[in-house]
Amino acid sequence: MAQVLAESIKYAGEFDFKKLISAMVSWLSDANFEYHESDYIQKDNELEIEYKAERKRNEWFMDTITVHYHFWGIKVIRGSSLESEHVLDARLQIDFKIGYETGYEGMFGKSHFRSNKFKEWVFEVLQKTILKYDLKANYEDSGYRLGRSIINHMKESLGMEMGLTRWEGPMNG
Repeated sequence: MAQVLAESIKYAGEFDFKKLISAMVSWLSDANFEYHESDYIQKDNELEIEYKAERKRNEWFMDTITVHYHFWGIKVIRGSSLESEHVLDARLQIDFKIGYETGYEGMFGKSHFRSNKFKEWVFEVLQKTILKYDLKANYEDSGYRLGRSIINHMKESLGMEMGLTRWEGPMNG
């Protein structure tokens, strides 16, 4: 998998947990991504959730997005379950990794290009020479714009200004 964009949002303050998660899920659904929660770890007043999403553009190319939430110092302000409004006061870091995958196993079946050394070499030549500029022009640039779009959408759902991160507390004096 090639990575196009990796960025983090840092936030401290009050936010609606359910609204934050549903903002990301609705953006992924609207952009025709298939997604799933790949990791969920909760301990004391700390929570980590990771979502993985992918969207096949054609038989050769697939967009990938990984969104990793890390909440800590969680204090419940309002709400007692995730079914209702659930306002938290916490520190939050959201890590985004936007990339793409080519020749994924859905094209010719499982591991077609990795079944022997010759096929691996053909795959590498195809990627690094023949399709190099096509990947850059058609997929990496659009992947970057895709990444900026979801990051800005999540900043908007937190009430942050575009292009800025907000981090309060002892780290900034």
